[in-house]
Parts: sequence; structure tokens; C-alpha cells
Amino acid sequence: MTDPQPRPHNTNLVAVRDAKARAVELISQRFSEDLIGADELERRLDRVERARSLDEIDVVVDDLLDPGTALMPIEPTSGALAPSPTGAPGVLVATNNGDVPGDRQLVAIFGEQRQTGAWLVPRRITSFTLFAGTELDFREARLPPGVTEIDVKAMFGAVEIIVPPGLAVECSVIAIFGAVERDPAIPERVAVDDAPRLRITGAVMFGAVEIRERLPGESKREARRRRRAERKSKLSEAREARQRMLGPPGDS
Repeated sequence: MTDPQPRPHNTNLVAVRDAKARAVELISQRFSEDLIGADELERRLDRVERARSLDEIDVVVDDLLDPGTALMPIEPTSGALAPSPTGAPGVLVATNNGDVPGDRQLVAIFGEQRQTGAWLVPRRITSFTLFAGTELDFREARLPPGVTEIDVKAMFGAVEIIVPPGLAVECSVIAIFGAVERDPAIPERVAVDDAPRLRITGAVMFGAVEIRERLPGESKREARRRRRAERKSKLSEAREARQRMLGPPGDS
């Protein structure tokens, strides 16, 4: 599968200007917290200054962001859409149920079917993939409150489902001579009953269904780097906590 297309207004001058300001603030904050040194501070600030797009800026600061956050939050595109009030970071929800389509069928046969960008997600999606690939990207999508059902049928093909951090996914896809994989960071339950969530059912034969977590605009490679940085951060925090419990060297 190919990486998603660049987000809209990726090189918009106002958006790039605002992203640079936030990036400089974040880098300076991490320097004050002793997470990066003076040389690294200067190197990153220089890269931010030379950046000409939002993606270039994101690459500079992706390992400095708190888990589940983005440098620039997604803005709703119309009055009927708003960020989710349920606390799931990066998840957008349609506030008017009357705007939500009921059903949609996606078919990919000897080709590719891709649903990406800012799209209004229907209540139910039926996906059929045969000797092909299907990509469903929910990172900039507007989801209805509650459950969105996805029925997957794949034979000799691959289905990739990309979700933003915090979007819960229930999966009960049957694999017959195939595989179903999901990133461990993706939650299965929601804290609020009407929070958006996906329920994926169906079957895959001689193929694969992959459920991946990525930030908006983030590539596969950048997502792997972010997760490695998060693991290193957690390990460092655990070591520091252990050292605090033991006390300074030489104490008895």
C-alpha cells in the first residue's frame, strides 16, 4: 500500500507560519526540560526555519510531541462538524446525525480502492476486495457518534485501516489462510458511550487486514519512529523513577 496523499493546504503559507511558531515553542520547551542538548536545539530550529511544508515541520518535532498529540490540531471544515467532545485526541465527530450517510459499498477488484482525507463516514461500510488493495483512512474523517460498522470481505488482497490515536476499534474478522493485525496502542473500548468507534467484522482469505494507528499526515516510517521514541521515553521515565526510589548513590 502507498502512503496517504499529503494533507490539504500542506504548503499554505499561513498554516506553515503558525506551525513553525508552535514547533519553535515546543523545541524550546523540550530544551528547557533537558530532553535535548544545545546542539540538537540549534539543529532543529534551523530545520524548522528552512521548512516549506507542514510535513517537513512535523518530521522535525514528531519525537518531541506527547503521545497521542499533533503539532497542529485538525480544524473542522463546516458548522455541522466539530472535534469530538469525548476526549479522544485527533478524532472528529459529526454533530448532526442527519448529515451522516447510512451505507456505503466499496469494491476493489484487480485494483485499488482508497478512502482518505476529510470524508464523512457512513454508519456502515461494506468492503469487498479481490486480488486488490483497499485503504480506509480515518485520521481526518468525520465519524458519527457511537458505532460505525465495517464489514470486510477480502480474498487474495489486503485491507489497511488507519485510525488516529484514541479511536477505539473492535475487531472480530475471521482469518482463513490469512492474517489480522492491529497496533497494540489502539484501544478496544471507549470511556463515553456515544464516543465514535469502529466495529470491524467479516473474513479474509489468503490475504490480510491491518489496523494501524497514525497521526494525521504521518507516514508509516514516521509512525514507527514515533513509537520507538515513545518506548524510549517510557523506559527513561521508568529508570528515573527507579533511581528516585533508590536515592542518590552512596545513600544508606
